[in-house]
Amino acid sequence: MVIIGITGGVGAGKSFILDHLEQQYGARILRTDDVAKELYEPGQKLNQRLQEELPESCFLPDGNVNRPELARLIYQDPRILEEVNALVHPMVMEAGLDAIALARGEDVAYFVIESALLYDSDLNQLCDSKWYIYTSEEMRRNRLRETRGYSDEKITSIMENQLSEEEFRKKSDIVIDNNGTKMQGITQVDHAMERLEHGI
Repeated sequence: MVIIGITGGVGAGKSFILDHLEQQYGARILRTDDVAKELYEPGQKLNQRLQEELPESCFLPDGNVNRPELARLIYQDPRILEEVNALVHPMVMEAGLDAIALARGEDVAYFVIESALLYDSDLNQLCDSKWYIYTSEEMRRNRLRETRGYSDEKITSIMENQLSEEEFRKKSDIVIDNNGTKMQGITQVDHAMERLEHGI
């Protein structure tokens, strides 16, 4: 089984590429954001640990994380983010290893780990090939404003906490330029998959 890591800045438009890999190549997709969201839910081990570490104000009466309050505290004290990540990353890693083991048992040919923070965790060490989905900052900003309703201030804040384009490129094996049409992006993906299949 070949493990592909896919990363890129927020708003890079990775979803349709993941959909193509799933539909065309039968790839099993692990979206780390979805895994983390599940771990945050009441009753999950991460949620319980966070309730031990964070102020009561960071939680709603039903046990869900009060995200605006947590974001406010992190803005005031970045060390809180480090503490949260120190709990989140190992649990996401554990979930990833379980999913990979399951896929191997089912004889899946391709397993894709999608994470904007791929290089901030140990997940990248599991990957046989690491792809960076490049999209210009202007296009990403427009996409985030239109599809998610983010303010310019919020977009800037998120982007400042992610790797620069230069760093993404340096750490990745393959760069997919996602500034053109979907078909142009898919053509690049197919070419990258052909290289993988032939061991190039």
